[in-house]
Amino acid sequence: MHGSVEIKPILYTTKPFMFVMNSYQAVILLLFNKYNELTYTQIKQMTNIPDGELNPALIYLCNPKNRVIEKENMKKPEFAPEERMKIAAAFQHPNVKVVFTPPTTHKKKEAPEPGKGDGGDDKEIRMER
Repeated sequence: MHGSVEIKPILYTTKPFMFVMNSYQAVILLLFNKYNELTYTQIKQMTNIPDGELNPALIYLCNPKNRVIEKENMKKPEFAPEERMKIAAAFQHPNVKVVFTPPTTHKKKEAPEPGKGDGGDDKEIRMER
């Protein structure tokens, strides 16, 4: 589980925005304070975010609905190693608060069947009155 942050970006738009994103997305976005354009490989090297976390973070930042980062090939939700990305200069959104975090799915841990335990020692506990 990642923490979430709220960022008030300074964009050249007609209204102020509040971005809600996870920590990885915030780190990625903050890189663009120093660099105008970055490749997927550069972002990966600078942040050390694992691919399994980097790809979803970038997909939500590049999503056409909320696009705050523009990538070269906007038609494919995947990233080539040398694909360039930059901040979307013409960012617009109908809401002031824009949520970029991927939905979280919580897997319910199923209760073990009686007598099956959790794979450890099967011990029966009895309470007497």
